[in-house]
Amino acid sequence: EDCSIDAITAAGNAFAGSLRDKLARYHRHVDCAFFGWHDSWLASGFRDWNVSEAIDHWKVPCLAIQGLDDPYGTRAQVDVIAKRQSPSSTVHLLERCQHAPHQEQAEQTMALIMSFAEACLDPSGR
Repeated sequence: EDCSIDAITAAGNAFAGSLRDKLARYHRHVDCAFFGWHDSWLASGFRDWNVSEAIDHWKVPCLAIQGLDDPYGTRAQVDVIAKRQSPSSTVHLLERCQHAPHQEQAEQTMALIMSFAEACLDPSGR
C-alpha cells in the first residue's frame, strides 16, 4: 500500500538521525536489521509480492493483532487474514497503537494472547 511505502521511505530518512539509536536498544546488529527490512520493502518488484494465498493453507488457529495507527501496515492486511482464515482466526485492532502492540499496549496484548492460547487449549470453553 502506498501509505506503507511512504512510511518506510520516511523511516529510511530518519534512520540517519535518532531512529538508529532507538532501534539499537532492540537489535544487536541494528544496521542489518533495519536495512534488511527497509531495503526489502523498497526493492523493485516487491510491491507485487503477496502472500495472501498462503493463508489458505494454514492448518492452525491464527491470532492477528494490529495497531490501527501502524504506519507500516493497515487494517486491510489483517482483514485478509480474517476473511481467508475464518473461523479459526482471531483479529484484534488496537486503537491508539502503532507498530509494536507488544510494547505500546503490553498488558492488553498479553491479555489477548493469553485468552487466545486458553481458547486453543480448551476449544470447548470449559
